Amino acid sequence: MPLQDFVKNVILSDFSVAYQPPATVGQFLFPSVPDCAMAGIYPKWGREAFRILKDERALSSEPILVQQAPTWGEYRTKEYSRKTAIDKRLTKAGVIGPSLLQGGTILVTTGHEMSKEKRIVDLVNNKNVMLQNSSPTSTDAWDTSTADILGQWQDAQEEISLAAMVAPNIAVIPLHVRNIIRKSSQIRAEFPTFNGLITDAMLAEILEVDQIVVPRVMYVTSPKGRTEVVAPLWGESVLLAYVDPNPGIMTISLGYQMINEPRTIYTRYNDDIKSWEIMVEADQAEELVAAQCAHLFSDVLTPPGS
Repeated sequence: MPLQDFVKNVILSDFSVAYQPPATVGQFLFPSVPDCAMAGIYPKWGREAFRILKDERALSSEPILVQQAPTWGEYRTKEYSRKTAIDKRLTKAGVIGPSLLQGGTILVTTGHEMSKEKRIVDLVNNKNVMLQNSSPTSTDAWDTSTADILGQWQDAQEEISLAAMVAPNIAVIPLHVRNIIRKSSQIRAEFPTFNGLITDAMLAEILEVDQIVVPRVMYVTSPKGRTEVVAPLWGESVLLAYVDPNPGIMTISLGYQMINEPRTIYTRYNDDIKSWEIMVEADQAEELVAAQCAHLFSDVLTPPGS
C-alpha cells in the first residue's frame, strides 16, 4: 500500500511526544532543541567562551562583540520511522478503539525511543570520543572492599570543572551498579546513624549532583535464531556529566537532540493484511556537543572470573 494512505493523527502524535518509556535516560543527557533545520551548525565550546570581558561603553556606541564559540560543529538530521499492525480480529466489529490506538502508539514510540537510546549510548560510551574517561584497577573496582569510589568521583568532578568551566549536575548509574554502590562501606560510612536502604536522593547528595538517573534498558545481544542472551544496554559504565537546566543550542551542555520534525503518528487500515497500521515518524539528530562536560567511568565492576 502507498504511504499516502497513512493519515496523521494529531491526538496520538501529541500523546507520543509526551510519552517517555520509563527505562530510558537519553532524554536527560541530550535534551531536545525544537524547530531545527534539517542541516545546521552548533557551537563547539572552549574556554574562550568563559572569558570575562568589560562591557562598559561610551554613550550610544556599539556594544562589545562576544564571540561565544570560535569554532562550529555541523549536524544533519535523519528520518526515523517504524510501524506496527493491529489485527482486525482484536477490534470490536472491525472498528479500532482508543485503547488499541493508544497501545499501538506506545509500542511504536517505545521502539523509536529504544533505538534512540542505543544511538546516545554509542556516543557517550565510546572512549575514543569521551577522552575524559577512566577504568578502576582490580583493587579499586567499585564492588571491592578497597574501592575509593568518592576519590575517583572527586577527581572526575575537578576534571570536568577545569575542562568545561561547569560543575557536573547529573549521574547515570546502571541499576546493578547503583545497587552495589548503595551497599559500599565507603558510601554507608557517610550515613553512620542510618541502617536502611540508601535512596537515590541520599546518593545524589553524597555524589554532589542534582539528579541520578538509572537506565533500565535491557536488550538481546545474541544473533537471531540462537539462545537469547540479555544484557543491560549501558553495561557497567557510569557517566558523570553537566547538562544545562535551560537547554538551547547556544548554551554549553553535553549533547542535544536537534529536532526538525517531532514524533508524529499516522494510521491506516491495510486490507491486504486485515490490520490497522500505526506508524511513527521523526526527523532529528543526536549530537555530542561538548564531550568535556562529562567523565566516563567504564568497567567499574570486577570482571567475572577474576
